[in-house]
Amino acid sequence: MSDIKNKPKIKLKWVVLAILLTIIISVATFAGITYFSYRNDIAQTNPSGETKTIEVVSGDTIDTVSTKLADENLIASKSSFKMYASINKKTSILAGTYKISPSMTIPQIVDILVSGQEKETLTITFLPGGTVSMAKKVLLDSGFSNGDIEEAFSKDYRAEFPQLFADKPADTDLEGYMFGETYHFNLDTKADTVLRRAFAEMQKYVISLGLESKFNEQGLSLYEGITLASIIQREVTGLDDQKEVAAVFYNRMRAGMTLGSDVTYQYIADKLGIERDYNLDSPYNLRLYAGLTPTPISTPGVSALTAASNPGVNDYLYFLSGDDGKTYFGSTNVEHEQNIVDHCQEKCKII
Repeated sequence: MSDIKNKPKIKLKWVVLAILLTIIISVATFAGITYFSYRNDIAQTNPSGETKTIEVVSGDTIDTVSTKLADENLIASKSSFKMYASINKKTSILAGTYKISPSMTIPQIVDILVSGQEKETLTITFLPGGTVSMAKKVLLDSGFSNGDIEEAFSKDYRAEFPQLFADKPADTDLEGYMFGETYHFNLDTKADTVLRRAFAEMQKYVISLGLESKFNEQGLSLYEGITLASIIQREVTGLDDQKEVAAVFYNRMRAGMTLGSDVTYQYIADKLGIERDYNLDSPYNLRLYAGLTPTPISTPGVSALTAASNPGVNDYLYFLSGDDGKTYFGSTNVEHEQNIVDHCQEKCKII
């Protein structure tokens, strides 16, 4: 009698077990299919497709980025993209403009987005010895508008870079401060951001080299020291020659002589768009006017700044750049004239 009563319970137990087993098999099958699909999705590429530009803006999430990638047919599955990023804890993506190839797998794309690698950037190069007009052309060639460029150069940056612009006269432009270096920016960078980067780089060297105090020891203000360095930069290259030329200029100033530099009147003639003339009546013509030019004539590099602040020691009053590229020095005008005869038949022609 008891066995008959237990039969329904036994049947019910087997039914429950069968249902559970079916559920388990179904879940396992679904999980297997999902996992297989996931593994296939993250490894899938499209080598025949085109490389696309993807813009990731501040505030974008893995979800929004997955949509952008899917819309450009760069990933096979948004859910697999998000799953991979979540499982591998790579959800902190960096804003920027990226070139994404369809031959990349999802792991490769995620790695690029979280590391910033292969981010498309704007590269700006200012050269030592460059001028404001050259810097403006670099920015114009890089896609900035004339309006943006002129607005950037018209701003007053003295409060932001007090050590750099400490004694810069308020009525002077930014000549001498576009530090020569290659800089990288996001594509949406503004022109004034580029200038700030160049100023920050130059201020770094002003501080690290102790330029203000060193120029003061030579009897110059920081602005005057940068001006002298800018002339040296245009005259010769290489620290050794620049230090010797710096000594020549200091020797001439102490002797009450003009600096006799040709690059200064050439600078102002080019800036004004007039013919170069060594008799040009301008305070920038240091053949005629004693002391320094009213402003820097270029942006000096580190070596020229170092030379102007820590010149060599010599008794030279003259120098020239020979036709062979070497710099020749003389203590007297007689020596200088002989150097011209021996080494400077072409370069020393008045321009």
